Amino acid sequence: MSEDTNYLAQKAKIAGEEAGAILLGEYVTCDGYEWDREVAVCTHFHSDHTMDFHKWLHYCELILCSPETKELLITLERDEGLRLRGYFKGLAYGTPYLYKGEQITLYPTRHILGSAQVLVEDEKGLRLVYTGDFDYPSTQPVEADVLVIDATYGNPNLPVFDKKEAIEVLVSLIKKELQRRPICIIAHRGKMQEIMQMLNEAGFDVPFLCSSTELPISMAYQNFGAKLGNLRVTRSPAAEQLIKERQPHIIFHLWSQDIRASLTEGIEYTKILVSRFYSLELVSEIGYNYYQIAISDHADFNGIMEYVQKSNPKLVITDRSRGRYHALLLAAEIENRLHIRAKAMPD
Repeated sequence: MSEDTNYLAQKAKIAGEEAGAILLGEYVTCDGYEWDREVAVCTHFHSDHTMDFHKWLHYCELILCSPETKELLITLERDEGLRLRGYFKGLAYGTPYLYKGEQITLYPTRHILGSAQVLVEDEKGLRLVYTGDFDYPSTQPVEADVLVIDATYGNPNLPVFDKKEAIEVLVSLIKKELQRRPICIIAHRGKMQEIMQMLNEAGFDVPFLCSSTELPISMAYQNFGAKLGNLRVTRSPAAEQLIKERQPHIIFHLWSQDIRASLTEGIEYTKILVSRFYSLELVSEIGYNYYQIAISDHADFNGIMEYVQKSNPKLVITDRSRGRYHALLLAAEIENRLHIRAKAMPD
């Protein structure tokens, strides 16, 4: 690295190995805990970005996130007392917050409700940006001197899928299968609610069932304007009755949980995993009446590269704590193709 990029590398870094803390400037840690950082910023409420939430509550002077993310975290924690903690603040997009000479501003990303990019500007005007998770081109790049970027799909050898086509395939498959049997959709939190809204807009009027944990999350989405359809708790008497009568319905199941918690024994479902992870085809049959549709809310390799170009940084740090080997490949490609200094972190 040149002397200039060596200096920049001291202003932003990633600490830790598993879902690392993104350190910007002197005071800010994003999506992870670091003992000497006074300000925690949460980019969104996915679990790999909130693992240290309770450490932030106990040890940080200030916690910032979008108002949507704050509401979703309170809902997920089932702790209304969090509203009384004055240092836990919902910060509107584009509104600067000054902390000891460093200005913190959040910008929207297209990922899930409330997801944000983080800009920290120091007293000399140095711009340190962390993208968080983002889709592209629906996310507007933020100009940066140092850019810390999500590398989930930073591997240039991965296939590229057309999201619009994938959504059309998903809707068509659900329409066809609902004529034969109920559907179980397996997805991450956030994508689950996005699919509910998409199906509601497509005219599906069958009941949407989800767990007692996911229903409040879905209701929070609706409070922010999403229209998610006819929602019911999976194990409620009304839901169990329509399942028993084999009425058409769609169960939404969180990918990280045992699917047996959602499905009633003796009822045959068509299962659809909605995820880009490990998928080499747009749609694939991964078991009997079990499909995977490759829909992602992360930028693909081409989208990441275009974001970097438009952000115009002097140094790029790719997130190896979440992007693993892809972060190494992405850093090399940024240097080779864009001629911008790049490194994967943690080392």
